[in-house]
Amino acid sequence: MPPVVGRGRSVLVPLRLGLGVAFFDGGGGFADQVNVAVRAPLQLGLRLRSTPLEFYGEISFKVVLVNESDTATTDIDGGAGFRLLF
Repeated sequence: MPPVVGRGRSVLVPLRLGLGVAFFDGGGGFADQVNVAVRAPLQLGLRLRSTPLEFYGEISFKVVLVNESDTATTDIDGGAGFRLLF
């Protein structure tokens, strides 16, 4: 359940907050040590009322807990995408 939803005539604009875990490899291909981080994403969506489609953008604050240097580091991730709703 999004904490805030803006409502327009043809769109809904949900604002979502989250907390999660990320597993990744900085070098790619998971050939090296796998890194582990805690993420706190903030997502803004644009859900169309006339079709089952939602576009979204996300920015996430990330604290890397397990990495090659064994020191906690911070990072910011971002992304965009779409969802087909069934």
